[in-house]
Amino acid sequence: MTQCTDNEATLAGTSSTWAEPVRPNLSDNEFKKLISGVATGTSRPSTCTVAQNAPEPLLTRVRPFDGRSVGLPDALENAVQFELTKTDGIMYDNMLEYLSKNIPAPSSLRLGWKQDNARDEEADGERPAFQQAHNSFGSGHGKTPNSEIGLGLHELAYKFEDDQKRTIYVLSQTLGNPIGTFREASFYQSLIIFLLEDDRKTAKLLLEEFLRAVWRVSTKTDKAQVSIWRFDLKNAFWSKVVARKPRDFSLVVLDKETKTNILDDLTWFLKEDTADFYSRHGIPYHRAYLFYGPPGSGKTSTIFALAGAFQRNLCFIQTDTGMTDDSFRTAVGQAPPKSIIVMEDVDSLFTIHRETSSKHSSLTFSGFLNAIDGLASPEDVVFVLTTNHPERLDPALLRPGRVDVRVEFKTPNSEMAREYFKTYYQEEGSDESAKLFAKNITKGHIPISMAQMQHYFLHCHRRQFDHSKAASEVTNFAWQKPIGREENNNMMY
Repeated sequence: MTQCTDNEATLAGTSSTWAEPVRPNLSDNEFKKLISGVATGTSRPSTCTVAQNAPEPLLTRVRPFDGRSVGLPDALENAVQFELTKTDGIMYDNMLEYLSKNIPAPSSLRLGWKQDNARDEEADGERPAFQQAHNSFGSGHGKTPNSEIGLGLHELAYKFEDDQKRTIYVLSQTLGNPIGTFREASFYQSLIIFLLEDDRKTAKLLLEEFLRAVWRVSTKTDKAQVSIWRFDLKNAFWSKVVARKPRDFSLVVLDKETKTNILDDLTWFLKEDTADFYSRHGIPYHRAYLFYGPPGSGKTSTIFALAGAFQRNLCFIQTDTGMTDDSFRTAVGQAPPKSIIVMEDVDSLFTIHRETSSKHSSLTFSGFLNAIDGLASPEDVVFVLTTNHPERLDPALLRPGRVDVRVEFKTPNSEMAREYFKTYYQEEGSDESAKLFAKNITKGHIPISMAQMQHYFLHCHRRQFDHSKAASEVTNFAWQKPIGREENNNMMY
């Protein structure tokens, strides 16, 4: 071991943690600088050497950034710093997206992708932007290249609620060496947000105001599109998958009474005085619907249309072998505001004896119920559970408070068939064709679903049938025959 000179200390660690250093004969400030330089791994003290072959010390950060290596303005040394890391999930992504849109002159850029929603503002049938995108990138690409802020220091002038503009500094940084993952090598990434105020308490409150504003903007619903979210089980956060043009609820074809009941009930629930009534009587403010019926009967289409009609975020939870009670509770509790949380094929989660269907899943029946209607369940949330087999559901799940409204989706009748025909053929003279279509469907005793009729109308469009041909050709159409497990399904084809 190399020896220190007189009045110097041996700083070598005896294990993977720091050994207690002997206080050298230095001033307080000199000693702090010496220890800080060694602890952060940014420099070695010039007054002392360390033991040869000694274990590497643990890297310790006591501040979000190292001002010496970054070269930030001296004034920011006294700023309040807020750190967001890649592991903070959706809030990190939301902040990065917000800053990339609102920082006018970034110091560096990197490649990003944005959803191409320009075509959503165009009228139906007039979609040159979609056509151009189709020709350039291929059908359904959905996203276009974009830029987002890169590494380094960036500035943003932000107007706070007190009507004062303040400069927010943002440092985008990576730390350490790249670490190999199952897909690629990645760095530890973080965003450091600085706000310089005379009073640190005031700075803290202003930073929290800024965070809430970014969250509101990122999760804001829009009449022009429905944001679709999925829960990332591995990283335990919600991720916005896509934003799509909402489906007009008038185009959803259901039994007239069923459709009216759904709209009336959800309209009542989302009223402000209804929320007050729930609060006054200590009732958790959420509403749960069970949509049940044969496959292809329109359950998912109705959910999507409801999200657009009531301007709600559409959030899908897909349970798999890694889902536990804690992760499911996190998913339900941290859903974006104004959400419709959808759990499809809920009958597949548990057996009739309340046992988990998958041998590898840890989600329990009691944990599932507690997340939906327990004391920690979220407020202002609409749950929609779907199933093709309601007879498999446990009665404990179906009681009021867990499932408030049951909606049966039936095989289309003559009236529904006629109405659905009119959504595809609206030109003059199509009324009689719609009646003929419905009559032919009924006369031929063709067991159909909404999905099958949609498939038929796509066939008509491909063959360029007019309304008369579409109404008459239905009796000659080669309806698909069931194969495999379809033969044992409740829905006949």
